Amino acid sequence: MVGLAKERYLFRGISTRTNDWVEGCYIRDVDRDDSLALNEFAHKIQPLYSQAWAHPVRPETISQYTGMLDKNKQKIWENDIVMELLYGKYKHFYKIVYNELDNMNCNFYNID
Repeated sequence: MVGLAKERYLFRGISTRTNDWVEGCYIRDVDRDDSLALNEFAHKIQPLYSQAWAHPVRPETISQYTGMLDKNKQKIWENDIVMELLYGKYKHFYKIVYNELDNMNCNFYNID
């Protein structure tokens, strides 16, 4: 559980410069007016364990790591859609979300 708590504060977002996903610490510059479409430096992700600069990211792509991995050992992030397969045939789809109390929930989606 120690590793889960430590990685719980990992974020990702799509870089405005490279269009690649960047993982690390989320930085919101409160001194910048992020309502301006041209201010790309209001939201940034600082990669962990490196001396790399903080990447400006598109705010609509920012999501938080849940601390869980899927069956392929890939990280499950906030806003990911996950599938549950029951008895080899029943599929349920869930969207990972956080509520106001910072608790993780899964919203059920029926996709035919």
